[in-house]
Amino acid sequence: MTEAQSIASELINSLSRMTEKQLNDEKTKRQRLNFDLDKEVAALEQKVTAIRAAAFDVAHIEEERLKVVEQLKLVQTDIDEKKHTQSGNLSIIRQIDRLVKVAKEKRDEEAMVKFLKSAGIKDVETLKNRLSK
Repeated sequence: MTEAQSIASELINSLSRMTEKQLNDEKTKRQRLNFDLDKEVAALEQKVTAIRAAAFDVAHIEEERLKVVEQLKLVQTDIDEKKHTQSGNLSIIRQIDRLVKVAKEKRDEEAMVKFLKSAGIKDVETLKNRLSK
């Protein structure tokens, strides 16, 4: 198992131990992080545009052109890292949504079982028999 897979597995295990409120708080936190990352990516993309515009004047000078290319690579690397982080956050948000859905289904199922037991029905077969009569 790679380090990334190990970290992901550990995160999923920690999410599965959280309450529904904690899960929703974590989801909100991840959504805010992605929103902030969107702003940062937009600023970096503007920086790329500005670097390219400024590079037009010095494109004929080899040394300056190489500096511009290096700057662009650094900024693009930063953009790629932020987008990768956003992608990870989106995966976590989807996992949280699944966990919340499962928790809700389980809670609804437990409520139904409790209701059936209070009505004197011990299992689903008994319920089917009563409904078919």
